[in-house]
Amino acid sequence: MGQSYLFLYRQVWRYGRAHRHELIRIYSRLTAANIILLLLPSIFGAMIGMLQNPQGPVFPALLYWMALYVCVTLIFWTLNNPARIVERRTAFEIFRHFSDLCYAKIMQLPLRWHQDHHSGDTINRVSRAGGALHSFAQDQYTVIELAVRYIAG
Repeated sequence: MGQSYLFLYRQVWRYGRAHRHELIRIYSRLTAANIILLLLPSIFGAMIGMLQNPQGPVFPALLYWMALYVCVTLIFWTLNNPARIVERRTAFEIFRHFSDLCYAKIMQLPLRWHQDHHSGDTINRVSRAGGALHSFAQDQYTVIELAVRYIAG
């Protein structure tokens, strides 16, 4: 199982050659967003603790913790959403580059090969492989989220 993930990461890196800087930026932003999201339970716990054991005026302290909770959530979405948009666009570019290279290689094959292999089957195989690579590349946010939560937990 681990080897197949590594293979897919290598393929994303290979076919995303022109977008490698974006891949690094996407993965960094998604990692940072999920690390920031880990602050929410602590903030919520501090808010509950402050309500259970008040030390001074409760309302201003409650407003502070609520504002902090909202700010952390906004920072998460500010990092996460643009990264997801770029992740999806980059995944499409990887799919397009993969498909273009496959079809270019297929077109260079001798005529005899084309006579022996049905074009619909070939197109289907390239499309399915490209679609799998596209899905893997565009859904890395879930892998990053799970990895951050596992390491932090």
